[in-house]
Amino acid sequence: MFYLLLSNSYCSASKAIAIFGNGLMFYLLLSNSYYSASKAIAIFGNGLMFYLLLSNSYCSASKAIAIFGNGLMFYLLLSNSYYSASKAIAIFGNGLMFYLLLSNSYCSASKAIAIFGNGLMFYLLLSNSYCSASKAIAIFGNGLMFY
Repeated sequence: MFYLLLSNSYCSASKAIAIFGNGLMFYLLLSNSYYSASKAIAIFGNGLMFYLLLSNSYCSASKAIAIFGNGLMFYLLLSNSYYSASKAIAIFGNGLMFYLLLSNSYCSASKAIAIFGNGLMFYLLLSNSYCSASKAIAIFGNGLMFY
């Protein structure tokens, strides 16, 4: 596992690269860069999940695209609506994935919560807050990883 966590560097971009034996997870977390867009790309051995989370760009729309081996799920999450909160709830046979994507609200913090049947992954992605640092907390059933 290789984690490259850069804060306030490379155009205020925070990057995390995780390589696992079962597959490849590549998280590119950009804060306040490229038109204020935050991006996360996850590639797994079983399929492909591509999350493109745009905040306050392209007509204030936040978009999430998830492509799996079993099928295609396309989430169009609009921001600056419903108290500037965009929410997406996806329930799968394997478990529950709950995505709470907040843009330009609660101190300009974007949050994503994912709960799976195998364990718990909690991603707290803060943009332009706490010294412009992006943080990710992942808790799994097998153990605890705190970043």
